[in-house]
Amino acid sequence: MTGQSRILDNQRRTVLELISIMERRLRPGVPFLAELRGTMGQHRGLGSRDRRIYRELVFSWLRFREWFDEVRRDDPFAGVDLLVALSADTPDLAAWQTQLGVPPGLPQRPWPQIEAALAQLHPNRTFALRDLLPKWFELHCPPLFEPAETIVQLRRPPFWLRAQRGTAAELVRELTVAKIDAVVETSLPGAVRVLAYVDLEEHPIVTSGQAEIQDIGSQALVLMAAPAAGSRWLDFCAGAGGKTLQLASAVGSGGHVTAHDVRRDALMETKRRVVRAGLKNVLIEPVLPDPGAKVYDGVFVDAPCSATGTWRRHPFLRHQTTPAVVNRYVQEQVRLLDRASLCVAPAGSLVYATCSLSQHENRGVLAAFLRTHRDFEMVAPTYNPGLPAEPSGAVTIMPSSLDSDGYFLACMRRKP
Repeated sequence: MTGQSRILDNQRRTVLELISIMERRLRPGVPFLAELRGTMGQHRGLGSRDRRIYRELVFSWLRFREWFDEVRRDDPFAGVDLLVALSADTPDLAAWQTQLGVPPGLPQRPWPQIEAALAQLHPNRTFALRDLLPKWFELHCPPLFEPAETIVQLRRPPFWLRAQRGTAAELVRELTVAKIDAVVETSLPGAVRVLAYVDLEEHPIVTSGQAEIQDIGSQALVLMAAPAAGSRWLDFCAGAGGKTLQLASAVGSGGHVTAHDVRRDALMETKRRVVRAGLKNVLIEPVLPDPGAKVYDGVFVDAPCSATGTWRRHPFLRHQTTPAVVNRYVQEQVRLLDRASLCVAPAGSLVYATCSLSQHENRGVLAAFLRTHRDFEMVAPTYNPGLPAEPSGAVTIMPSSLDSDGYFLACMRRKP
């Protein structure tokens, strides 16, 4: 055995060890990413390059777990090689992929090319796209099981920015100066696609408030809500504040946005980002107005959900989510939407959104709300970036539509 072969075998053993440990963490409610960081931190001999390799392979395992399990039963090392072949096109794994004889960036290629490469590696096996999704979820979102949509789940999502100050074109020019490849996304105002996987969390372009890291689908939700200049909005479940900032920019200096969330640590992050962006029209408010105080022109409810629309970005959730998890969120969403509706002024807007693709959380919750709140009616978004709308006016953003996470949006109006 050559020295290079020994290195690869040791890497394969490490991958299998990490997978064995992390399989036990795939339970509802377990903070998988924190567990992964802790587990890898216990391997003190790993350098930064090693950690990048193993993190990428763990994420490939999460995306292709069902295929990996089939191969691993006969040959664990071959299972690891399958993950290498299906990993992203990264410099750290390029040599290993070359040795396996697979083209770089295999998951980004058309399905026939992926099939051909898999047949070369495992000529006696059949790899079906549908096997990579939980069978129970087909009743929740049939379109996700169409081949053109399922194949999107194989691929890491793009990295998206929103121009917080200035235009998208100006932001791209700044990124180019910083030697970061990016392009303006013409389908959505302010959206910029970063073409390489770069950690921009602490980059001056973001820390200065010029840009915000925000998925393009999330950006589309606020644009479809169409907050008018000078209006007063409540971001009912503000979280870390991405939509708060976008709402505040839309309503302008003559308008006002109140950011509310029961999680005070999330509101602290919202406050930090508001200050960074230089916005003066945002109030951070952990306590809501009294019930019945119909004071807002618009209330945006980005409800806590199962996040099944983010399986592509967070593939561990695909293995942690169960029908029981979805049902618990349905009950919480009905309660939150009822509470938020009390804050909407006559003729005001109530916007319900999730990053779920489960029709139980989306259409089901919406129907339950409208049955008991006759003073609200559905309205079609006044802005739509070419997305198919349902007869009711509700919009589901499938991941393939904008190359984003999956979302649901329903715009309602309180009758005058």
